[in-house]
Amino acid sequence: MSDTPVILHIGLHRCGSTSIQKALAKARAPLEAAGWRVMLRDELMTDRAWAHLRRLHRPAAPLLDKVRLARLVRAIDREERGVVVSYENLIGTMPGTLAARFYPDLDRFGASLAMLQAKAKRRIEVRLVTRAADAWWESVHMFRAIRGYQGSLADFLAPYPQPLPDPEKIAAKLTAAGVQHVAAIGLGTLMDEGGEGLARFLGLPVNPAITEALTPERANARMSPEALARWQALHAAGEVPADPAARDALLYRFRTGKL
Repeated sequence: MSDTPVILHIGLHRCGSTSIQKALAKARAPLEAAGWRVMLRDELMTDRAWAHLRRLHRPAAPLLDKVRLARLVRAIDREERGVVVSYENLIGTMPGTLAARFYPDLDRFGASLAMLQAKAKRRIEVRLVTRAADAWWESVHMFRAIRGYQGSLADFLAPYPQPLPDPEKIAAKLTAAGVQHVAAIGLGTLMDEGGEGLARFLGLPVNPAITEALTPERANARMSPEALARWQALHAAGEVPADPAARDALLYRFRTGKL
């Protein structure tokens, strides 16, 4: 069993997860040379033992099947390298998509993660990136609007129970549920600190080969309200391209104002 920890970067959604995952993918080779295993979405989909991390927030948890839990604990304890996992859906599905509340399974996830930490001999640390509540809600709304939602931000938030949860308080809720070794950082601060800041936040080695590759880039530029309204109009008219590449190219022009 390695003395280095397992690092779980669990989101939040719309808080730079794509940028972090792209940075980790770029840094995979130097991190592996330094004795670290990088696990992103594809690895969690294909590794049968580690895939159980994706089930911690689901209805069976925290009464996770003993066999599945034992398999995951063995995989964690037997891994001889440091492990950094980054996948925002570990904490639950994208807010505003499948449930009448934001992160409705957060309590279940916290209890399950605390159980996993208690069972594993190896230290499991949690990393969370947050942002101010108003910016978060705006970003979640934009995510849905880009995919066809036609209402305003106020319309989008109206059905959800008040008060709306504060993303900056989610780390405290996990700690209250018994989760240990939780560290959180604001998205703006993380982006400003570059590759070295990301390495330190995740607890990874700090050397030039790693920090240069880890320098995050903003993956999803914000769309202006005017551009978002025009995009929604295109959706309503059925004029958004069905082809993903063509859609992304048009979306890039909307985001960058190059129309």
